[in-house]
Amino acid sequence: MNIYVDDTTFFEDRDSGQEYVGIGCLMVDDDNSREIVDKALENLKIDPDINKEKFKKQDSNTLSNGYFHACDDSQNAHSHFCTSIRENLIANFQYTYSKNDPESRDKAWKQCLYYLAVMTTQAKDEVNLFIEQRANVSKESISEVFDYVFKGLDWGCYDLYAIPKFYPKINLEIVSKESAGVQIVDFVTWAKNRSHFSKPDTKWEKRLGFSSKSTAGKLGEDIYQGDIIFRGGIRENHMEVYPKESFPLGEFGGNEEICNYYQDVIKEVIDFLFNNPAKQQKLQHIFDSFISLREEIINMDGILHSALIDGISSCYLRLFDMLPIYEGLSKTDHKNYSKLIKTKKLCGLTLRKDLIHGVRTNQYLASVFRNSINVNKQ
Repeated sequence: MNIYVDDTTFFEDRDSGQEYVGIGCLMVDDDNSREIVDKALENLKIDPDINKEKFKKQDSNTLSNGYFHACDDSQNAHSHFCTSIRENLIANFQYTYSKNDPESRDKAWKQCLYYLAVMTTQAKDEVNLFIEQRANVSKESISEVFDYVFKGLDWGCYDLYAIPKFYPKINLEIVSKESAGVQIVDFVTWAKNRSHFSKPDTKWEKRLGFSSKSTAGKLGEDIYQGDIIFRGGIRENHMEVYPKESFPLGEFGGNEEICNYYQDVIKEVIDFLFNNPAKQQKLQHIFDSFISLREEIINMDGILHSALIDGISSCYLRLFDMLPIYEGLSKTDHKNYSKLIKTKKLCGLTLRKDLIHGVRTNQYLASVFRNSINVNKQ
């Protein structure tokens, strides 16, 4: 999956009134953004209207620059780019609006990043995230949002254990406006902005030919968001489904069963962190994110505390659908599928600090396994 992010600003009365910022996110699986831009530029170059006096300067600049920028381009450029997007783009597009003051803008950016972080969890393969350079956006701030969302996924595994959850590697790059994907985001957001003028101009939004769209809230409220689908949108190709015969899981069968399940969890995590270079290489980004856990286990000196249970549970949940833990297990082996999904549910429970039985389970497991984690410390 490739994701492109950009923002634009506009005034509600075109040149006056309240100023808003719109942030757009374009999500594509088969990325043909370069081809879309190149085709539109080729068609603009052979358009006889570029020689008309009212278009000549703008179109000349667009062609010499070699990229589109909606607020600077002519209607000729808009038309060719819009047509190329409509005819060739298969994607999901999400937009977030707020008033353009520092506090609202930062909140809108964070809300947008939360959304796209959640969207990445439907992708098992690497995700390439391209964000146009902005003063208020850094790799560190974006990484913090993803860490927060991924921890939230861990936390939710207790209640939503039946839904596969993926933690893909995120390749983040800060790019310029020349990026083909960013050019598409810029144009779609620009077209959407115009539909929000006090006297709406929906011409370009309609010409883009969305498959569908939805909104939440309205412009002027704290945060206004919506989704747009182009040509059916992206497919969730990696969303494997656990065998339905594995459910319902039923309750845990007492302390002994809980301990047996968690013993399997510990073995899997220890194997990944210490004994299995092949698994580490396959999921290098997960291994790297749990280096500190590895060091804590090496230095624990027989004391297993609540924070280490948190780390072990979180690491196991990252591995569950990414390895996956159930790799090689027959879909007809419903008993063992149920058992594995119960380990997922148990790990989610140990992270639930808002639940008394979650905290108690965490503490109980820490005391039971205090002296039973042995690793090769070489």
